[in-house]
Amino acid sequence: MRNFIDQELRRAYLQTRDHGDDWYHEPNVYTMMLEYYQKGYLADYEIQQTKTSIERCVTKATKRFSDETKYSL
Repeated sequence: MRNFIDQELRRAYLQTRDHGDDWYHEPNVYTMMLEYYQKGYLADYEIQQTKTSIERCVTKATKRFSDETKYSL
């Protein structure tokens, strides 16, 4: 799960960075990150906050899934 999320965020970041101008013409084709759209860049602290949030979500989801699977058997 963690690898999938990392890959998708990486894809979104690269599309935002490399196809920002294209997004204005074809928003349904390209992904644009909100912070980049608003400010024109992603600050290092925003990237770190995102990584921290993802780690928490993945950890909680994995634990919850593990708990539900354990009790349903």
